[in-house]
Amino acid sequence: ANDTNFSLFVNNNVITDTQSQLSTPHNDNTNNFGLGTAFRWGGSADYDAFGGYLDDFRIYDKALSAYEIDILANNKIENPDYNILTFEYQGPSYPVIDADAASLVAHYKFDSGEELTDSVGNYPLTNDGSVSFPSDTKIVGNSSYFPNSDYDGFLNITGGFNPYTIWNGNGISFSIWYNLNYSGTDDYGRIFEFGSDNNNRGTIQARPQSNGINLYWKTASGNGPSPTIGVGTMDDNWHHLVWTIDTSGNWSAYIDGVNQNI
Repeated sequence: ANDTNFSLFVNNNVITDTQSQLSTPHNDNTNNFGLGTAFRWGGSADYDAFGGYLDDFRIYDKALSAYEIDILANNKIENPDYNILTFEYQGPSYPVIDADAASLVAHYKFDSGEELTDSVGNYPLTNDGSVSFPSDTKIVGNSSYFPNSDYDGFLNITGGFNPYTIWNGNGISFSIWYNLNYSGTDDYGRIFEFGSDNNNRGTIQARPQSNGINLYWKTASGNGPSPTIGVGTMDDNWHHLVWTIDTSGNWSAYIDGVNQNI
């Protein structure tokens, strides 16, 4: 696969090749990546801020299967070790899938002592301001809290992150837990965004007007698909989101392990 010739299917209808070019990472989506903000030209982060909690954010260099997503959404462990002395399965507190060993390219737990750490070791974060890491509202350990601040409430990924090289020939998946209220975040508040400027970016963004989450891709050539999913989940409860893009540009999205059929 490449970024000039593939097909995109939305609701089982094929979109033209020209339109489908807008649905996958491009090689110019390299300069900026943030959790909790949108980027303008030159990388300034000053609008569409996110307010709420995020936890256990993972990026894979494959399109996760429904089976793998079910494990992540329901805090399971694929192939756990069984302790014959206690008659219990033993394993870590985070969900584990076999793909973690070969396909997990970044993992952010936000736990105490590793708030900005990529557990895989590839792309550490920087805290550009007032993001905090509370232990009272979380999935495991600590979460990250974004204060809906336009200028300083975001995390920036470093280490030369390039979603195109992750996706190209492999596919890509984003897995994240979110907890937010429709009144506490900007409309279009970015759960995360990556791109080179205002015209070349991919985002997962909160949409208080629809009480849901919007997936969006934009390039200088125009706007790609922008389905809204998870309507009703901006309810101050934790919800699990996965967005996958396979090597042919086909999108899948899951909320709490349920296929959104985009």
